[in-house]
Amino acid sequence: MGEARLLFWLRLSFLVDAAFVALAVLLVLDGEAAGWYLLAFTALRVVLGVVALFWIAPHLIRGRDAGTRRPASLSGGSAGDRWQSARRPVMRASGGRGKPDAASGMEL
Repeated sequence: MGEARLLFWLRLSFLVDAAFVALAVLLVLDGEAAGWYLLAFTALRVVLGVVALFWIAPHLIRGRDAGTRRPASLSGGSAGDRWQSARRPVMRASGGRGKPDAASGMEL
């Protein structure tokens, strides 16, 4: 059900883009500079819509099929797990080289 709703809204946006193009063509034919701006805006919307339809939507659908609401590319563990693995010990000056730092137990 969710993927059908998602695809409906993505396809609807392309229909709106077609209406924008028709309006922009009418404006350009009437000599209005705003028609060119509307065409540029619509081109940007189409590019974003294509990315959403062919890259983001399949990832979301795949993630929902796996039983999670997160995209499959982000389901590699929790944010806390990624944060813990990215932490590195802090090196503090111990006053001499090769002596262990009392705070971390690491040699400098």
